[in-house]
Amino acid sequence: MKKRQIFQVKFSINYKSGIKWVSIKDVYALSEYGAVQMIKWLKSDYDISIISINSLGYVGNPIYEDKNTLGDF
Repeated sequence: MKKRQIFQVKFSINYKSGIKWVSIKDVYALSEYGAVQMIKWLKSDYDISIISINSLGYVGNPIYEDKNTLGDF
């Protein structure tokens, strides 16, 4: 069993004009990889680059890892 973590993910959206828009989003996932996949899914219409990922701590009760749920891997 694992506990979800809250990750603060800093990413940039890269526009074709060369402009980069930087944003920070908090996501819940079991691992850094799951947090990155969550951001990529949320911003799937854009070309994004991950700048940094910080764990802010554990949240919720322990769960069984589910490879079918976004962020739970």
